[in-house]
Amino acid sequence: RSIKVTGKAEDDFGNVYFGLNSNKVEREFFKTIHDVASYLEKNPSAKIELGGHTDVRGSEQSNLRLGMRRAESVAKVLKSQFGIPESRIVVNSYGEEKAMVPNLPESYNPQYEGGHYLNRRVEFKVIK
Repeated sequence: RSIKVTGKAEDDFGNVYFGLNSNKVEREFFKTIHDVASYLEKNPSAKIELGGHTDVRGSEQSNLRLGMRRAESVAKVLKSQFGIPESRIVVNSYGEEKAMVPNLPESYNPQYEGGHYLNRRVEFKVIK
């Protein structure tokens, strides 16, 4: 007997991605953030961690700051657009340390830009 699983887990939201050196949340990611807000509304004891990430370009310190600005930008949307209280949001920065696509060169090369883009993100993690 087999079980067919369709769709995604209720708390698998996807990521919000960013342009180079940017912490601007593009409108195309508001649906993802809306899904997070809906989950939090249905699960009143849950909190969400927003983990900000960067690519390898820039110093470690500037990337930690940029990762934090990215996480704070997503938190601002959750609070201002969807009414999620700050007490339910935890923001962290991982800078370049947890690359989704590791070992990319710092210098510009069009061949690697897709990987750099995947590294410039905010990830959501439910804290129960």
